[in-house]
Amino acid sequence: MILLPFTVSGAIIPILPDKTVILTYKKPDGSTYNRTATTLSDGNYSDSYKPDSIGSWTVIALWDGDLIHNGASSSQNSFTVKEKPFTETPLGIATISGVMIVAVIITIAILKKRTG
Repeated sequence: MILLPFTVSGAIIPILPDKTVILTYKKPDGSTYNRTATTLSDGNYSDSYKPDSIGSWTVIALWDGDLIHNGASSSQNSFTVKEKPFTETPLGIATISGVMIVAVIITIAILKKRTG
């Protein structure tokens, strides 16, 4: 079984560079796996991950906040991981054909500032 990496990307709005975003992936078997990504100078982040199983996945992004901003989380985003197909060539050599790219875009909007 050959599974290709997928990329989850998003942004914190307003733009907040160098912040850690926690991405919680829920696998087809119901188990969860956390990964982290750091925002760039434009507030964007991305995470490339090679899945270990085919089926329906979900991901949620979470930012805990800082001294000035409240934390926030995204809505749950769903996607499906499929096995990459093989093609038999005339010489009998199996090759991997096509490109499978799954991109999930997640934006975390910070709605209010902390007070006190």
